[in-house]
Amino acid sequence: MKSKLNILLISSFALPVKLRGYGGLERVVYLLAKGLSELGHKVTIVTCRGSEINIRGVEVVEVCDCDFSIHNEKLAYSRYRDLVSRFDIVNDHSWLKLSLREFNNVVGTHHAPIPPLDLLLTRSRIVLVSESHSRYVEDRFGVKLPYVRHGIDPSQYPYREGKEDYVLFLNRIDEEKGALTFVKWCRKYNLKCIVAGEDKHVGSREYVEKVMRECNGKHVEFWGRVDEDEKIDLLSHAKCVVSFSGFERDWVEVFGLFILESLACGTPVLVYDTLGGPKEIVEFSRVALGKVVGYTFTDLEDAYNKLRQIGNVRSSDCREVVEKYFNYTRMSREYLEVFKKFIALEVE
Repeated sequence: MKSKLNILLISSFALPVKLRGYGGLERVVYLLAKGLSELGHKVTIVTCRGSEINIRGVEVVEVCDCDFSIHNEKLAYSRYRDLVSRFDIVNDHSWLKLSLREFNNVVGTHHAPIPPLDLLLTRSRIVLVSESHSRYVEDRFGVKLPYVRHGIDPSQYPYREGKEDYVLFLNRIDEEKGALTFVKWCRKYNLKCIVAGEDKHVGSREYVEKVMRECNGKHVEFWGRVDEDEKIDLLSHAKCVVSFSGFERDWVEVFGLFILESLACGTPVLVYDTLGGPKEIVEFSRVALGKVVGYTFTDLEDAYNKLRQIGNVRSSDCREVVEKYFNYTRMSREYLEVFKKFIALEVE
């Protein structure tokens, strides 16, 4: 029985792989590489230039500059294609999944709501990132796909029990994330709040500017993009993190790493009661793990009423949920199980 696999992880070619800064997909690739390596497997990452990967035993192959264009991803594939067949298993996190279309040793992870339809409808080897994600795809296309929930490294996040009197929005500042609704909610109920998150790689700069205009600079502050240290400081001091994803328009937040980051800091969450990762994390924590880490809400008034109860949530429970379940080691073990399911592998 084979105890050590030679694994290739393919990241996106839009952003570098590292633990600091913007890039959820890329952070997952980093942590998966770390977890698989610690479990005894040989790991190589294919990515774009500028990646910061300091994991013992993990090799890095940088094949192109970082760029969000489809052309860049195709260029990257032409440069790493010859590597694919040399590995026991390839886990492709890129958007086009070009390796999955050509090689039989590839499992693709898709981080957006709908995988490439040609791959989906031919029932290719695709794994999704939450049960909600899997249910959404099955309801729309009749194809049931496995999923592996993300995990993080809780040691990166300082645990803090004493909180300050502000609520935090920490997400990409786009319509599907509900940033404008968050600001209006805070103003309606005179809540002190901070709006932080990606404001450059967004769907509409006009929307960002609209959000900025709604912030009055007193109780409602617009911070926009923050660095890693600022992000962690905001998370650890906030009364709670609030997610309005899916409130302003139909959108499935397939996971939501910011929810785990908040919980790791001991900060509870309020999330809109709709299909997606944020609600799933809250409900899974309560039902499967027996820990209340926050609440779901149905409208603005309900969100305010739930905020008034947020003091009942224990910071220690928030942290414990991440340490015991939503960690990168569990994620890596579950990926190995998916690899064995899809590929003829024997792994101890």
